[in-house]
Amino acid sequence: MQPKPCISPIIAKYRGRRATYNDPFVRGDAGESRIAQEVRQQLVMLPYYGIFDDLAFLVEGDTVILLGQVSRPTLKSDAENVVKGIEGVGHVVNNIEVLPLSPMDDQTRAT
Repeated sequence: MQPKPCISPIIAKYRGRRATYNDPFVRGDAGESRIAQEVRQQLVMLPYYGIFDDLAFLVEGDTVILLGQVSRPTLKSDAENVVKGIEGVGHVVNNIEVLPLSPMDDQTRAT
C-alpha cells in the first residue's frame, strides 16, 4: 500500500516513519491489526466528527498516536478517551490540533 498524501503539517511530521498513518474513513488492509481496526471504528463513531475535521492515527505496538486537526476542542479529548478504552492500548499520544474558533468559520461551515 502506498503512503497516503499528507494533509496537515502534523501528519507530515510522521511521514518519514516506517508505518504510514491511517485515515478512519479508508478501509484498512486485510492484515491490519485488531487495535487498528478498533481505533478506526471508534473514531468514525464519534458523534461530533464532521467533514471539517481531519483525523488520522498510527499504531506502534500498544501505542496509538492520534494526528490531525479538529474544529471542536471536545472532539480532541473525545478521540483520546475512546482510544484509551480499547483493550490492548497501553498509551495514547494525542497530537490532534484544535483549529482556532471563529464566528466567520462557523458561518462558512453552516452554509
